Amino acid sequence: MYDPPKIEKMYAEGVMSRERRDFLLNFPTQYSLVIHEAGVPPIHTPLKVLEELPSDIKSRIYIVHCNSHKVSGDSGLKMSKEGVEHSVSIPVQKPIFSKTTKVLDLIASVDFFQDFPLDKVSELLQICSICRYDAGEEIPDTKTFRLISQGFVESNKADGSKFLTVGDFFGYRSLVI
Repeated sequence: MYDPPKIEKMYAEGVMSRERRDFLLNFPTQYSLVIHEAGVPPIHTPLKVLEELPSDIKSRIYIVHCNSHKVSGDSGLKMSKEGVEHSVSIPVQKPIFSKTTKVLDLIASVDFFQDFPLDKVSELLQICSICRYDAGEEIPDTKTFRLISQGFVESNKADGSKFLTVGDFFGYRSLVI
């Protein structure tokens, strides 16, 4: 519920703590998307309060728990609609080191790398490369250490087929030569 005069009154009457008051008065203006309940007080924010917010904030709000006919078309507020087709997607820029972090997490999942010295990690990362293979494509050069990060690999050896998946590896002998 976001209704500053009502929140202040509830605090003054001892209904809520200072911390709770401060939390409720700190409307989340810093977010790209705000899903907010509106409608019947005291649980929901009155629509009138949301309609009085600045336009740039209202443009990021989607309202739930309110009859859509009560939301004025010129209020700048949007109703959250049900259904997958109404999903809201927020583009997020990947962190600069996201691939490195993924590789490190994958390497750390291999038993014999768990005690790998931290000062040698940069050397290990310098020799790593990410390869992508399409379904059915044969993986060349089995004398290279391969660690599966996505999907699965079918190994066809003389002693039978075997499926490897995320975190599994092969070609480990190349690490000791």
